[in-house]
Amino acid sequence: MSRAVVIRSGGLGDFLLTLPLLARLQADGRAVHLVTRHAWHQLIALDGLADGFTDIDSARFASLWSNAMPDLAAVFADAEVFCLLPDPDGTLQRAVCRLGATAFRRIDARPAAPPHAALRILLDSGLSAEPDVLTTSHLRRPVPPDETTTGRPAVLWIHPGSGAAAKNADPEWFAESAKQFLAQGGTSVTISFGAADEAVAPLLTRCFAAAGVPFEVVQPPTVTALRTALASRATAFLGNDTGVTHLAAALAIPTEAVFLATNPDIWGPVGETVTITDLRTDGIWKEQ
Repeated sequence: MSRAVVIRSGGLGDFLLTLPLLARLQADGRAVHLVTRHAWHQLIALDGLADGFTDIDSARFASLWSNAMPDLAAVFADAEVFCLLPDPDGTLQRAVCRLGATAFRRIDARPAAPPHAALRILLDSGLSAEPDVLTTSHLRRPVPPDETTTGRPAVLWIHPGSGAAAKNADPEWFAESAKQFLAQGGTSVTISFGAADEAVAPLLTRCFAAAGVPFEVVQPPTVTALRTALASRATAFLGNDTGVTHLAAALAIPTEAVFLATNPDIWGPVGETVTITDLRTDGIWKEQ
């Protein structure tokens, strides 16, 4: 069996856009070793998308930049390397090639123009893209696919923040969307906040109170716990362009992703049931 090593850091959404590459490599019969953050590996540990793991933040990986590389030869020997890290002077490429890598592919992790980032990753990897690459959810969700017909409560999960204020829809818009969900027969609304959402939480609370919309706040302590909570509770998801929105889509939860600054043609969530809502007021994507 041929071997592949995928090196990927970045945020949760960036990592999840790499799942089509992992799935494709395995479908092609390769053993995949994943070099990434420990939390991201834990997130997909039960999905069979990687056969081995190295923590990208570990001293072990950092040893690539030293003269002593004690045990990484077992990772890179006879492997094709797919690198989504910046390597402007080729230091990383030279290091892994000294350890026996057969090829080193540089992949543009932050494309500034279409096609979609997941497609760009595959193309830069020298791989073709299947027609359903952007509509396939890669994470397992141990619940029936049609929850409403099994008597499961209809729960809308909202994540109203993101890593940048320019990406965030108005809290009043989220409150109105939640009100419509409940008016149409929804059972309840769950809200989660991220570490960067301190300014969003009080304003959103006031807007929901003014709209008469009850909600429950859930704050899972880890991304793996977040995945479990989403998979077990949410029958629908609404959020900005952020990692939690990408996670919901990857779990095949019907997802409405709100875009104000980033271009969904590049950064839209990958999943089976994704709706893009464009809330720009000037028709310009301000960020890539």
